[in-house]
Amino acid sequence: MFAGRYEANVDRQGNWSIVLILSPGPNGAVFVASDAAGNVAEARVTVHLDVPETTEPPPKDPPRDEIEFTAHAVYGSCEENPPYDVYWGTAPPGTPVYVESEFGSGVVEANANGDWEIRVYFPEAPFEKEFTVKVKDNKGSKKTFGFIRFG
Repeated sequence: MFAGRYEANVDRQGNWSIVLILSPGPNGAVFVASDAAGNVAEARVTVHLDVPETTEPPPKDPPRDEIEFTAHAVYGSCEENPPYDVYWGTAPPGTPVYVESEFGSGVVEANANGDWEIRVYFPEAPFEKEFTVKVKDNKGSKKTFGFIRFG
């Protein structure tokens, strides 16, 4: 099961677990689950991470130009009208990221931390026929996804 930026491990009884990357102090998390019938449940929680004091310096963030291009799709299919998917990943800060298909496209710029996210609508997508969505940066890095419109 894939939920947003994290993947949940689900067993046969429906129990799930997820690994979150937390910062010291309070961290908000929203969990959204859906089933094949279209039922959706959402839970919002705050998790506190207490970190003991240390004399070691905190780890340094990688230099901005060393952040690699990554791309992920949240859903891969949609029953909404118009159908859409959310794409997200990393790229060097300020890098434009292009999402392209014959049925919808968009462009977004990686923020100062190297993160990017964009929702792309596919209003003219054919029903129940998979098509290709390409996500790429301006330096030649790319990733390809499939998308199917249901409903």
